[in-house]
Amino acid sequence: MPIRSPGEHLVEPIQTNLGEYPCRCDKHSSLKMASELDEKMEFLKTPFRIKAAISACEHNGADPITKDIGVIKVKRGWEMYVGGSNGTNGGSGVLLCLAGTAKEACEMITGFIQYYRESANYLERIWQWISRVGLIHIREALFDEEILEHLLKNFDADRLRRKSYVVKSY
Repeated sequence: MPIRSPGEHLVEPIQTNLGEYPCRCDKHSSLKMASELDEKMEFLKTPFRIKAAISACEHNGADPITKDIGVIKVKRGWEMYVGGSNGTNGGSGVLLCLAGTAKEACEMITGFIQYYRESANYLERIWQWISRVGLIHIREALFDEEILEHLLKNFDADRLRRKSYVVKSY
């Protein structure tokens, strides 16, 4: 876990759940995705902390719909929910998109987080940001290939800059 400065917000470790009941779903894919995303998000600063969860199927726990970002493996791919909250203003997230592959889902999550980082106000939670800018606007931005590519490049540049800063601090 990286060292935090006071008032610094990060993406919390992504929650997953192997499930209490046996089912025939592929658990490996969700664990792999969570591990990859955890590694990518490790040093990022965000306007407010982000909680995320990935479930290998509809039968699993980890409550992905009540997190800021939640991903569920379904037959057609990966459903991505955003804006959930289980705090005082609790509510379910809304469906952002359906990604056909794990790679597409990771790109959408990364693009979504970067867009949030670039356009949210300090201490503005994801659900508040979605209410302010609108889900349709966010979808339009993320589904535009040029904008998504720009967000992914900015994300990688910020991540590398932050990582090198943290490593030099030690």
